[in-house]
Amino acid sequence: MLRSKVRASSSSRSKSTAPSKIRSTPVFPQITGKTVTSMVSTRHVAGRARHPALRIAFVALAGPAPLHHERLGARGGARGLVDPHVFYETSSYGTRAIDAMVRVVGVDPIVHGTDRPYAESADPGLGAAFAHAMFTVNPGVLIGGLR
Repeated sequence: MLRSKVRASSSSRSKSTAPSKIRSTPVFPQITGKTVTSMVSTRHVAGRARHPALRIAFVALAGPAPLHHERLGARGGARGLVDPHVFYETSSYGTRAIDAMVRVVGVDPIVHGTDRPYAESADPGLGAAFAHAMFTVNPGVLIGGLR
């Protein structure tokens, strides 16, 4: 709870001064690729049984956590299944990152995102069919749930 310091002024009325800055340690631990991958795969899978139709959208291609499955597989882990109700928005990622995600999760979960006004987004140049899916079809599925 924040408390304001109150002191009497020379005019005999009380003034409230701004509270001093509160220093604290971060609430969240450092987020690493392994942590993000765990959040994307393990934790959402645990909730999937309770909410089987819930659509989930990760911003910024989920950091791109799905790309870590290959790395985890090389260390003895298993690649999870692609969840048809999980989407990844592109923010200001370019052609290479979006293409890498498509190679892992497919075209269907990729939706257009933007960092405007900080960065302009553009068509990643992966073809007319992909552009139609990313800009029109997939966002409609994310928002409306129809395929």
